[in-house]
Amino acid sequence: MGSSKGHALLSPSGAEKWINCPPSAKLEARFPSRGSEYAEEGTLYHALCAMLLQIEHGSGRRSQASSLATIKDKPLYSAEMQEHADDAIAWIKDRYEAYQILHGQAKIAWEHRVDLSAWVPGGYGTADIVIQAGDTLEIVDLKYGAGVLVPAARNPQLMLYALGAMSDLTIPVQVQTVIMTIYQPRRGHIDSEQMAAADLLAWADSTVRPAAALAALGRGEHKTGDHCRWCRAKGVCKARADDALGALRYETVDPALLPMDELGALIHVAEKLGRWAKDVKDYADMIALEGAEIPGWKLVEGRSNRTITDKDAAYKILLGQEKDRGKFIRPAELLGLTALEKNFGKKGLAGLIGGLIKKPQGRPVLVPDSDPREKLGSPEEAMEGIPF
Repeated sequence: MGSSKGHALLSPSGAEKWINCPPSAKLEARFPSRGSEYAEEGTLYHALCAMLLQIEHGSGRRSQASSLATIKDKPLYSAEMQEHADDAIAWIKDRYEAYQILHGQAKIAWEHRVDLSAWVPGGYGTADIVIQAGDTLEIVDLKYGAGVLVPAARNPQLMLYALGAMSDLTIPVQVQTVIMTIYQPRRGHIDSEQMAAADLLAWADSTVRPAAALAALGRGEHKTGDHCRWCRAKGVCKARADDALGALRYETVDPALLPMDELGALIHVAEKLGRWAKDVKDYADMIALEGAEIPGWKLVEGRSNRTITDKDAAYKILLGQEKDRGKFIRPAELLGLTALEKNFGKKGLAGLIGGLIKKPQGRPVLVPDSDPREKLGSPEEAMEGIPF
């Protein structure tokens, strides 16, 4: 088994989107992929796990040790990440050895490229871990995110990895059983689903193949749902806007008040509208910071809070001002500026530590043109001096 990296238009990681909403794949391609620290952290975690597996099973350990050192030099590397990676490798090792005991032998591969072109035009992906023993195949997907809990049940990404691995394995025994596992350490979450290989193939023919054919051409029906949360077009998708605003069109029996059953239904509507509104605003903020002009809106300097630049120095200055120091200072900790000004007076505090008080530049915010604040200049000027 070899290994490879890359992303296809119809990738397994995006399968929940393009299977449920086939035109979304082509639509998303019109929007640049903007990375995030969370994504970079996940990529680094995967690289660390792959390197540890290579050291565990591979050769050339001196060069691998050098590569491992390079990973550890990355800013996002941490002792917590190392601990989670070590635990993952130990868990995978135990899993692999259990298969060896049960079946007499087993194969393992990591960062394994799978070919899905039999069902998905140009489709391929990279499975984190593939273990084959006898007529059983297990796919393990490592998730480092601590936010959204990822289930294994009917997970299309895992199912596509299993489908691809099952079709390209050169083994004498035909796979009968497929096990798909999510390993998500920061949520303490290990979840598996078992499926008959025949059922997986039936799903590929009945669901994947027709959806992929439409998605490759940018055709099909735009459908909204939980999958929208991962779509790069979610902030400006018309189908999603129609769905969110359409949820408001209802008639009530009492024209003045909402009965309890309607109130319960409207809570769901409000949550849907809230998510959609946030996505629209986030997208508008992002493109405005990149230089886009949005009619009726402008970027202005947002509010910011004053800070004490050197709390140790301020603490020492204030420590000798009153016998009853607890009135102004908690043990080894300054009170907030508002509380300090209340106790010392604004002028009194400024006279003592005014040189240590700074009001940083506020982050740019998008506001209506009617806002009295002055419009900021270029995106570069707007972000200058903003701490990240």
